[in-house]
Amino acid sequence: MRLLAFVICMMAPVQAMALSCMRPSLEGSYADAAAASESYLVVKGTITFDETQLPKPDMDTQTAPARTVIPARLNGHALTTAGFATRFDAPVDYVVRCAVIWCGGGQSGEQIIAFIEKTPRGYVLEMGPCGGKVFPATRENADAALECIRTGDCVR
Repeated sequence: MRLLAFVICMMAPVQAMALSCMRPSLEGSYADAAAASESYLVVKGTITFDETQLPKPDMDTQTAPARTVIPARLNGHALTTAGFATRFDAPVDYVVRCAVIWCGGGQSGEQIIAFIEKTPRGYVLEMGPCGGKVFPATRENADAALECIRTGDCVR
């Protein structure tokens, strides 16, 4: 009887695994960056990189590289209390992270607001499967970032 129950369970359809992420907010990401020991800049601009270098999950083996570094360039303006007023044009290590088969991504030429880390070796922009460091460059997101830097009060 136990063997029959085991066989039935093994043949039952199995639900596909899915990655569950809380939707990040610009305000929450700003608060996280402000509290971090690392140094971050908030930049609104255009990211360019070779999209063919984005990681491609292997659906047969259910694997993907944990971390892929893609040379990129971010051209735009950094956030100050006067708004996105300081010119920014620099190379950036676009670090794409994966969790099993779910990977961060992006599109070259996209207008974004990004939280980039300033390191001794240069700038780094991480893009994980759940986001949180990159947002669309909408008026609402730009206004939220400006409110955060001016008041220091970022509501998540």
